[in-house]
Amino acid sequence: MQFDRFEKIVEINKFNLIFISMTKEFLGKDLAQGTGLSEFQKEISTLDLKSRIRLIGDIGGTWARLAVANKGGDIVAVTKLWRDDYDNIVHAVNTYKSFLGIEIDEALLAVNTVIEDNVPFFKQHDWGYKNTDFKKEFGVDKIVFFNDLQSHALSIAHLRQNDKERLQNGTAHNPEGVIVVVGPGTGLGIAYGVFDKTSRKHIFYGSEGGNQIIGAVDKEQLEVVSQLLKVRPYVRWEDACSGRGIEALYEALYGEVKKTEDIMADFYENNFKSINVFTNVCNFLGGFLHNIGKAYLPFGGIYITGGVYSNRPKNIEHLKSSRFLDYYYSEAIYGEMPEYLKKFNIDLVTHFNPGLLGLANYDVI
Repeated sequence: MQFDRFEKIVEINKFNLIFISMTKEFLGKDLAQGTGLSEFQKEISTLDLKSRIRLIGDIGGTWARLAVANKGGDIVAVTKLWRDDYDNIVHAVNTYKSFLGIEIDEALLAVNTVIEDNVPFFKQHDWGYKNTDFKKEFGVDKIVFFNDLQSHALSIAHLRQNDKERLQNGTAHNPEGVIVVVGPGTGLGIAYGVFDKTSRKHIFYGSEGGNQIIGAVDKEQLEVVSQLLKVRPYVRWEDACSGRGIEALYEALYGEVKKTEDIMADFYENNFKSINVFTNVCNFLGGFLHNIGKAYLPFGGIYITGGVYSNRPKNIEHLKSSRFLDYYYSEAIYGEMPEYLKKFNIDLVTHFNPGLLGLANYDVI
């Protein structure tokens, strides 16, 4: 399902910012559809400026999604920036801040990399920044960095029923069990949560599990992996289950280098090659979740988020009609699947911006 929304391209300092204004499906209230920067000002005027104002950001491999929130969890001025337009994270965030017109007290930013001592290590893109005094750079008195999938995981407790779609009804769901969030987007991220009995909440941790070396479920997938090894020095799950995986699979199977957006455009036009590639993406995701089920025993549920499927109806339908669940159960190699794999709920998150939702509602200590 898709949220009702509209997008406007606003040029600020010669950089295009794509402004996303949500209807009540996202913000809980209707917003007048103005134009340009006036719409930002209308949304910002709804904030309680007497409370702490929070800048939030979900920064993936392709887009940096930024917004402003306050203590009540209201989210306004949602914007997405094309990462390649900006030199680094400071450049991107400060460009966004330059037209907000209000003081920001704290920043919560989720980035698609490892976080160590509250410092992000940008390795997939040259988005690093030598000066790590981010509080000074952003002009805030508190800043917290998260792995991007951590922010998605933080949204789980705040999702409504129509923010997710059930792919498997677990036979032994436990709301206090381990939760795993898997994010096929530009890359493939993981976060997992362990229930804390004192706070009565899950505590979530980021992971680089998508970069583990891939495994094939059957001879068919083994042949695909062997083809991937001809175009990649080694093959990770990310090379078969993500946006980068779409490109890698197309090159491996058809000897052509194409961008993800072009491959998926052909997929929507029912192109055979692109359908075959995306079918492989869905099936490999099933095998990946098989490993997730065994490694984490997620009785609290498995959640799929990320741009490959979320809010893309045809992609979701193709996932459901593929052999995704067959590969999750992996009957092809086990003959008799582990029964506990049936015990976990599997949900696909359809909320348009789960990362921002999670960060807006996070309690900063």
